[in-house]
Amino acid sequence: MHKINSYVVLFVLVVSTVLIGMSYGQTSYPMVMSTYPVAVPSGEVTEVEVKGRYNFYGAYKVLFSGTGVSAEVVPPEIKKDPKNPDKKPSVSSLKLRVRVRENAHLGIRDFRVATPQGVSSIGQLVIVDGTMVSEEKLLEATPSSAESKKGIPIELLPQEETLHITGRIESDESIDSYQFHAEAGDRITFAVICKRLQDKIHDLQKHADPILFIKDINGTEIASSNNFYFSDPLLNWECVKSGEYLLQLRDVRYSGDARWTYVLSVTKGPFVLSVFPMAARAGAELRLECVGYNLPDGRLLNKDPRSGDPLLSGSVLAVPSDWLPGVHPVRVIWGKQSANPVPLLVSELPLLMEDESVAKEDSAIKIGLPAGINGRLLQEDEIDKYQFHAKKSQRYKFEVVARRLMSRFGWYASELDSHLSILDKNGKQVAENDDAVGKDSRIEWVAPEEGVYVVQVRDLNFRGGPTFGYYLKAVQSSPEFDLRCDSDKAMIGPGSNTVWYVHVDRKGGFDGAVTLKVEGLPDGVKATCATIDSHMSQGAIILSADWDAPVGVSNVQVIGTAVVNKGTDTEQTIEAVATPLEEIYNPGGGRRIYGVSLHTVSVTDRSDLVQLLPSKRSIDLRPGQRVRVDINFKRRDDYTGAVTIDPSLQHLGRVYGNPLPPGITVDESASKLRLAPGNEDNPNGETRAHIVFQASADAKPVSNLPIAVMGYVSINFVVKVGYSTPPLFLTVTSELTAANNQVE
Repeated sequence: MHKINSYVVLFVLVVSTVLIGMSYGQTSYPMVMSTYPVAVPSGEVTEVEVKGRYNFYGAYKVLFSGTGVSAEVVPPEIKKDPKNPDKKPSVSSLKLRVRVRENAHLGIRDFRVATPQGVSSIGQLVIVDGTMVSEEKLLEATPSSAESKKGIPIELLPQEETLHITGRIESDESIDSYQFHAEAGDRITFAVICKRLQDKIHDLQKHADPILFIKDINGTEIASSNNFYFSDPLLNWECVKSGEYLLQLRDVRYSGDARWTYVLSVTKGPFVLSVFPMAARAGAELRLECVGYNLPDGRLLNKDPRSGDPLLSGSVLAVPSDWLPGVHPVRVIWGKQSANPVPLLVSELPLLMEDESVAKEDSAIKIGLPAGINGRLLQEDEIDKYQFHAKKSQRYKFEVVARRLMSRFGWYASELDSHLSILDKNGKQVAENDDAVGKDSRIEWVAPEEGVYVVQVRDLNFRGGPTFGYYLKAVQSSPEFDLRCDSDKAMIGPGSNTVWYVHVDRKGGFDGAVTLKVEGLPDGVKATCATIDSHMSQGAIILSADWDAPVGVSNVQVIGTAVVNKGTDTEQTIEAVATPLEEIYNPGGGRRIYGVSLHTVSVTDRSDLVQLLPSKRSIDLRPGQRVRVDINFKRRDDYTGAVTIDPSLQHLGRVYGNPLPPGITVDESASKLRLAPGNEDNPNGETRAHIVFQASADAKPVSNLPIAVMGYVSINFVVKVGYSTPPLFLTVTSELTAANNQVE
């Protein structure tokens, strides 16, 4: 059971590389397990190898998030199995030729590979600028002298350039050591991207925890860094004495894995950790105060910014007038020197700047609503306070944007782990929130009485410093909603169907229905979309492929629309785009989901389960009634495995998606929900199941609600592929039947 997404650059690729034969008919989408090198430079073409699990055979397209990046496959040499020449090869790795435009945004990009078996899980590449070299290329150029064997020689570049080294922490007790010469007074920044690239790998049970060391040529430790950007290190080091030094990178536990790839960036130039203000209006001109290392125009910093001794530098930025509200990368430039990209939030609200002199006096800053506030917690134990006037029964929203700015592209932004609270005129807390969007806080609150209130912003652990900036959105609430779609991709064979489960999170007093639609589907695919009624929080989208649908792939958007204040002068339509959720196999077992940027639908070759044929398409229930639906399964000839039947998505007893309305359940004791695999008596496996739907006495009415019954094929302990019946249309009437529990 899987899916699709938006903003893409897609390029043709042909077939693939390393071969292993399939021993069974079961189909799985390819799972990306590693990419190497994991970084590619802008303005160049770079060959990378993608290794995975299951089959990349016949790969024909690569899809990237964002713009400016494309790829094609390096045609491999395919060797047939001489004992079984008709057998389809299994390909576990691909070589991609990746092309990056000169002006492409830097940072982490998601990608997928499309094959006739399905579209892959998410892979990631880091777009960099400067000079890039691999650990292997450096080794090839390393002289064999005894002295140089202490580390791979690298040469530091001038201030205006950055050296990017790609490598692997490939085995237990592996230590990557690089030898370099530094002059007294050199200030060098070493930044690692490693752990943050592993969170979306499906079945990587153990993740890297890298640590950096600077040692002298004799091996004496001088400096180190661990867990700067979550688990990734960053080290700024000042050379006191000219000479040879060693830079070492390893896992903190001395563990290793060939899939633990990294990019190590080395620069004597400017390196920005955050900017202030963090938000601006489109078309505005503002001076950015930068916090970081080796920045011009300020005091030089030779210690961690958490020490409270930051380097602050200013740079005037003209925000393009056509930038839409949202997050955009900016690069601060000083003459020929430019820093790494950092995020800037473009806001549509009137912007205010925190008065830090008022904050020092522990006083509340008076604000009017709506407002977007740029603030910073410069000191430990600092609490920023904003005073506002609220009207009785009016709904208000206060939301911090800080830590989330780092998550999507791997840029540095803010260390703040925010905590929000609202106090009344007597100082009594009337509302609070810690984590709402990751580590960012949000409060939706209805004022109990008219009067003056104070909203407070602090770090959860009362930390502070120049990298603890935030943007506070303070507005009267308006009706809105968010959508999440599980899962992030879909694979559909000709004549087959599958289901996505869409979750709605209503906000701002919105309690209405949300109508779903899908845009951008590949040729031959249509979607039957539910309307999520006001008493429901989930709905189904059933994707169906025509019998003659060509193999193909596209990124889509799942969009929800709703009408608020219907029939009044303030009637309006609101909408939201769903965030697709990719699943991974959580270390230690269980299912974990991540929001990703590519929502993808692929039409595949013939599925393991070609069709699930229900005995009826319309299900009519009255409170207290049960209805049985028989399902005949048409298997592909070579698929004989077990199948689990379920109208929902669940794993180990936890339900992740359930489109049935409240009061409608499945009577499992009266249903046949598992098809046995093939055996001596029935070599092809069972093909008939049935499911009994039942309505409680208080089940609420619905009319022609689209649902579907899934047939799940397990790929491993966590991952399964879902096929479904065509849309079934559920109607529940309000009439209570006397024939309670009677099955129709």
